[in-house]
Amino acid sequence: MVLRHVNPPKSIGYSPIEAAEKIKTPMLIIEAGKDELIKPAENGQRVADILKARGTPVEYRLFTDMTHYGIYKEKFAEATKLERAWFNKHLKADGQVAPGR
Repeated sequence: MVLRHVNPPKSIGYSPIEAAEKIKTPMLIIEAGKDELIKPAENGQRVADILKARGTPVEYRLFTDMTHYGIYKEKFAEATKLERAWFNKHLKADGQVAPGR
């Protein structure tokens, strides 16, 4: 099953799998291994595999012991560290580093 996010008021559907076919910019995907809403292997991991196969730079991290909202709680500091490193590598110009690193 592929999760499709839908916004009923606007009748907008979104499929990360379909979107992955069009992505050319570096991506960081952080996923919860104990997610109650989606299955990582069918969503984030699958998107990462598609990007890798297309030669798009991607970093995929799976927090096996985290639930869906754990990114805002027990894994916040660890995820923020990963995000800051990724932003510094892919988005900073001329070797600038974000504060806090």
